[in-house]
Amino acid sequence: MSVAVIQAMAPLKFNKWGLPEVDPTTMSSSEPGVFCGGDIAGVANTTVESVNDGKQASWHLHKYLQVCGLQIKIGCHM
Repeated sequence: MSVAVIQAMAPLKFNKWGLPEVDPTTMSSSEPGVFCGGDIAGVANTTVESVNDGKQASWHLHKYLQVCGLQIKIGCHM
């Protein structure tokens, strides 16, 4: 990943491969409310798994928004 892309994604934490650190269950990143899926998550070995990672990220993002609602502006941490 290029330095410009990494700088644009700050303040996310990155692993040794230059990809965002991602919880493989929830696909959440090091920043509350930021989720990764697909190739950027870096946890899939196949295209099908990558698509499923995107699905998992969207599901957990949906749950996050339901729990946090308008509290996101003040920093909701699940």
